[in-house]
Amino acid sequence: QEVVDLFNATYPDRNPISKSTVQKTVIRFHETGTVKDRPRSGRPKFATTDDNSLDVLQSFQENPHLSVPKAAQAHNISSKSVRKIL
Repeated sequence: QEVVDLFNATYPDRNPISKSTVQKTVIRFHETGTVKDRPRSGRPKFATTDDNSLDVLQSFQENPHLSVPKAAQAHNISSKSVRKIL
């Protein structure tokens, strides 16, 4: 409770945290050695990886008149992914 009160008093402009949030964070730290979220299940990112993003951005630097559909086709990703990168 002391940590909750201290956090909420120190950061009054943020949403207050609860005692259960602190407890879960402490448990996660003891189990994993970190407070970061555990890896999520599901399909991994492919189109918007750092490497793909750099390649797409470089394409547009080299040819500013390149269309989104042509860039998508050239990099074998969707137009939506190209727009997200831009």
